[in-house]
Amino acid sequence: LVAVAVEMLGVYLALCFLPYAMWVWRRRMEFWTLVVCCLGVLIMYGFVTTNVGALYRFRYPYLMVLVTLGCAGLVSALERLRVRGFSREADVGPALHG
Repeated sequence: LVAVAVEMLGVYLALCFLPYAMWVWRRRMEFWTLVVCCLGVLIMYGFVTTNVGALYRFRYPYLMVLVTLGCAGLVSALERLRVRGFSREADVGPALHG
């Protein structure tokens, strides 16, 4: 039970970065193809599956695609912050040394 809670915490944290990934790759057709297909299947399974255990197993592959896209959004955000941080250090460095 604790393992499932930790797994779902990771899933929800990764899904928090899915909107950022949607913004970054909003013009990429392959991104939207994956998102629309996965969301469509997840919604369909949610409507037609009455057994929660079966729903958990059936939705897993499609949910993991969205989680992977959310993780890619997190990596992209961290990379942009890292690059921005290095450029600020380069701008400030010479001014401090005068």
